Amino acid sequence: DKSLFTFDDSQFRALAARFTAAEEHLLDNLKQEIQSKAEFLEQRVKANVPVKTGNLQKHVQVKVIAERNFVGVEMEADTDYAVAVHERPEGHQDNSTPEGGRGPKFFTRVMDHYPEIWTEPIEKALKKSLEK
Repeated sequence: DKSLFTFDDSQFRALAARFTAAEEHLLDNLKQEIQSKAEFLEQRVKANVPVKTGNLQKHVQVKVIAERNFVGVEMEADTDYAVAVHERPEGHQDNSTPEGGRGPKFFTRVMDHYPEIWTEPIEKALKKSLEK
């Protein structure tokens, strides 16, 4: 053999096989890891919603959506007046929570307060998927 360099691609093939196997578990692992952060965010949003009757607070929901190649988080307050309360510029805010207290922009302020919240679950899901 007169070649100066021999390339053995078996390590690359093994790595590719490992990633293919990991992909099968990634969405499930990601959904599990993100679920706990979504539940945390739901509680934080509820702690920041202005309360008059408690109806708006009761209707705050954060759901993890997992589809074929997608995992996302949907946040909503399913009332006719949720957007008006959220966007109300003159709303009172009491600074009783780390995110700024009960008042307008209750979703926005919570998300702004935890900008790195998804980093850890994504890293954990990737690590778990690659370990299998």
